[in-house]
Amino acid sequence: MSKKQDPSRRGLVPLADRIRWATALRLGLLAAAIVLWQALPSERADVGLPLPPMAVGYLVLCLLTPLSPRVGRQFAIAIASAGLLADGLCGAILLVSLGGPTGMVTYLIVVHVMGVCLLMSFRSGIKVALWHSIAVMCAIEMVRDGVFQAVTATTEFPYRHYVVFLAAIWLTALTTSTFAATNERELKKRRFSAEVLHELAVALQLLQNADEIAGLLTRTMVTELSMTRGIVILADAVTDLAADQALSEANDSGAPVLLRRVVAARNPHLDRVLPNLGTAVVLPIPVDRTIGGWLVLEVPRRTARIGLQRWMLSTASQAASQSGLALARAMLVRQLRNAASTDGLTGVLNRRMFDEHLARELARAQRTGGSIAVALVDLDHFKRVNDEHGHLVGDEVLRVAASALQSATRSTDVVARYGGEEFGVVLAGVTRSDASAAAERLRASLVNAQAPVPISGSVGVAISQDGSATSMTLLGAADRALYRAKAAGRNRCEIESSGPADENEVSAAMRLTA
Repeated sequence: MSKKQDPSRRGLVPLADRIRWATALRLGLLAAAIVLWQALPSERADVGLPLPPMAVGYLVLCLLTPLSPRVGRQFAIAIASAGLLADGLCGAILLVSLGGPTGMVTYLIVVHVMGVCLLMSFRSGIKVALWHSIAVMCAIEMVRDGVFQAVTATTEFPYRHYVVFLAAIWLTALTTSTFAATNERELKKRRFSAEVLHELAVALQLLQNADEIAGLLTRTMVTELSMTRGIVILADAVTDLAADQALSEANDSGAPVLLRRVVAARNPHLDRVLPNLGTAVVLPIPVDRTIGGWLVLEVPRRTARIGLQRWMLSTASQAASQSGLALARAMLVRQLRNAASTDGLTGVLNRRMFDEHLARELARAQRTGGSIAVALVDLDHFKRVNDEHGHLVGDEVLRVAASALQSATRSTDVVARYGGEEFGVVLAGVTRSDASAAAERLRASLVNAQAPVPISGSVGVAISQDGSATSMTLLGAADRALYRAKAAGRNRCEIESSGPADENEVSAAMRLTA
């Protein structure tokens, strides 16, 4: 069943359940009427109607009504409405036949009105109270006009008795309807809140990116809670938490903070992301026993005047908690991806990711006819560092070298640990002169690095200017250039275009030791 067709989406009890409850109420009232008829023979009045057959017909209607939803919704509504009309007619006839407006039947009508308000709807209860009032008044007037041939004095009813009857049923109808309406509104709010949170939880299961999770949470809360605007501020984006009073207070208390007026001087980051913020609520987003961010919602002026309802605040708080779990999962996924794609010692990409990135850049260069270069950087005499200073110093040299190489590259370049003390750099969209200058920057960054011992590196660069090279030919050319740099005395750069290697050059490179 779609959301539009599902009655529960509108906060309504299914019609079949309402009809069953109304039927149970009718059967109970019919049984009570029979008991009163037998227990109060002195108050009976013969109004000239076949009451036993009418009671049997009413009983048959009660028993057939629960079957009406099987035919169709519209048919069931028609049968339910006919049943309420029959209730009013039977109640009026029974009232003039047994004690009048001040008799025991009045109590049955009061119970009927109360039951309809509670079991069907408060609107139906008001309509039934009006129908009872009209039906009883018509029955009394028909007795007065002689349409009903009563044989006892009890059928003479002063109008003050009718006024008492009206007061009883309308006081019952209005009181019960008020409580029923209030209860129905609260149930609808709770159901709405539960549905919003359920749909949010389902949607969060499909997301593994922190920005996407933050966007979904913001859109859901602003739309479903009718907020003016909102934003999710991740903790990573706040450099000075103490400077923002609202964020700091929510972080310390772990509870929502309501701001009647946002002062920009006290909340600079909040004012920067949401300028001219009015009344707002700041809700912390818990992530692994810490605060991973904050959900900030601007409250509309009308809502701010009457006060933010508790159910809205509770819904937003639970949504923030659900999103916190999703953010924790996203962080774990990111850590796992980083662990699978980066070198554990140096923090740069590993060989597998280097090869994948190079293949992607080569494919792009082949489509666009662009250029691409690869630089291989080998630390000079690294084995001597390990032998003379130990592997701990060697590890620190590798970390410093990786950081230095990253600082010497563009944001579009990729640095990876190629193997051992060797690093690879992918340079996309560069000319031969650009590649040569980049290689020199890489070499100089190692010489100037603040390492535990002085270090240097040899750099071999290969460039494909038309994107026609393959990964193998480009890396082979860079490797040959690297061996030339090492053979020429190390701590220098060599550049070569991609292509097949000269046999003598390969043999010389193979004889060269690191």
